[in-house]
Amino acid sequence: MIKKERLFVPVHKQKLAATLIFPENLQQRSPAILFIHGWRSNQEGVIEYAEALAQRGFMCMTFDQRGCGSSEGNIDALSRQDFLDDVLTAYDNLVTVVGVAPDTISVIGASFGGYLGTILTTRRRVKYLVLRAPADYPNEGIEKPHVLLPDTAKGAWRTQEHQSCESFALNALHTFSGRVLIVESGKDEQISPQTIANYANAVKDKEQLTHIVMEGAGHSLQEQKSRAEYRQILVNWFSAQVGF
Repeated sequence: MIKKERLFVPVHKQKLAATLIFPENLQQRSPAILFIHGWRSNQEGVIEYAEALAQRGFMCMTFDQRGCGSSEGNIDALSRQDFLDDVLTAYDNLVTVVGVAPDTISVIGASFGGYLGTILTTRRRVKYLVLRAPADYPNEGIEKPHVLLPDTAKGAWRTQEHQSCESFALNALHTFSGRVLIVESGKDEQISPQTIANYANAVKDKEQLTHIVMEGAGHSLQEQKSRAEYRQILVNWFSAQVGF
């Protein structure tokens, strides 16, 4: 049976609420996965996926970004750079967990978490990268409160074609050499197909890319059917990568 451990991780004099999910048979060098939730969401929405992968032998970590869930902080005062610091802090904590092989850490990011997780690959070693309905943003304003982001950057900008050099996330993905899974929601009301295409086009080696469209799914996967479909996609894809 898998085991869960709740903990608080310090970041800039505040605390992140996190959860470690241990596989039943933790090895000396177990592969690990860091989950990064979306904007104004929290870790509770991804724990079921972490549990499913822990049952396959992965050590998993979920956490609440500052201002979300049980973590400290005022979300309205925090910037994308602040949230990236949260991700870096969570990753660095996961590396220290006994039994985790530091060179096998993968990242699963959804929406805003996909954006953050992609940039993470330029700061830390990431083996595999999963992006579900990843958001993208212009580079300008990354150090300003995220809530001040102009509506055009969340609307019109996302419907435009962008080259890999035009955003931090796309550039990071272009330089990432590991395998990438992009999961698109066919009925996404927030992330345009063009944004997904920009991410897919940024992958330099297309043989490293798997792109799956969940035809009936919305952005937040609120329906149980969609959540079950996504859970199975994750299990199948990771099983194929590591041979479980």
